[in-house]
Amino acid sequence: MAAFRRAVELGARFIETDLQITRDAQVVAMHDFTLDRTTNGKGQVHLLPLEQIRALDAGSWFRTGSSSFGAEHVPTLNEILDFAKNRT
Repeated sequence: MAAFRRAVELGARFIETDLQITRDAQVVAMHDFTLDRTTNGKGQVHLLPLEQIRALDAGSWFRTGSSSFGAEHVPTLNEILDFAKNRT
């Protein structure tokens, strides 16, 4: 969500994201088919339930200067839609 919030701060009028479906048929914002590169988890997104994916750290891998995103979690589609709805 940090990237979406920052995009809005910078004046973006729209955002785009890739989506994956979890084992329990929940939709999450995730570019990769696996959790390996962008979280501290391992494995394919579609093999894990949302609860397990949400428990992962999805931000510490990305640092810009002194900024850390360690509190970030994999967002659900509903969270993204709520975020967008509150911006209009």
